[in-house]
Amino acid sequence: MEADGCMISLQREKRKKHELKVGISYEGWRRSGGEKWSTAGRRACLSAADGGTFLSCWSADLACVYDHAKVGEVIWSSDGASWLAKGPDLFSCTHAQLDRFHLKRSLARALGFSGEASRLFSLACCGRAAEVVRELERHLEKATEERKKKRIAEAISYASSLSAWLCDWRKVIPAKEDDRSPGAIEGNVDKLAADRFKKRGRSWRICGADHMCQIIELKENGELSSFISKRVK
Repeated sequence: MEADGCMISLQREKRKKHELKVGISYEGWRRSGGEKWSTAGRRACLSAADGGTFLSCWSADLACVYDHAKVGEVIWSSDGASWLAKGPDLFSCTHAQLDRFHLKRSLARALGFSGEASRLFSLACCGRAAEVVRELERHLEKATEERKKKRIAEAISYASSLSAWLCDWRKVIPAKEDDRSPGAIEGNVDKLAADRFKKRGRSWRICGADHMCQIIELKENGELSSFISKRVK
């Protein structure tokens, strides 16, 4: 399971921005040609509701598809946002990990696209959070530019607050040869939400955005035609 948010512009509302919630679930990976992989059994969930409501609706939707009592392992991946904090417990996740994209981006912002950033990323994926924080603190001591100090401090805070989520799930649970690390949510947020809601200067009412989220969700899950047929009848 992977989840993330997408900020959209509002019109005729008291505030200018609002965050859409996007979640995807899938059952594994399959090779889609050469070295490319795609998710298998993917299911999407979108909403303009608050975080708690989104997670509850997502849970209810998956309960219509899976018998949770018979699901042996659930892997959770997110950027660690506060509204996602209850996700791993709600879905009885076997292992929760910080999204690799956000982890790598945090280290790259602090240290640049360097060998040192790559080395610390590898340490983090092995669950050596204390070592990563220690190394970042050394870089902070040596830094002279205020901008760089700020970014390193942010990386330290990020890694420290989510230290239990740094380790890659394949280091904790025996993985099969074709198992990959989660990382599909960024592309899905772009295709499912950003492309429809943000590009070409679009702005929304919250209720209208939520309705569009439901339409996209039905379409992506192959349920739009049957939904329309039921409404017509």
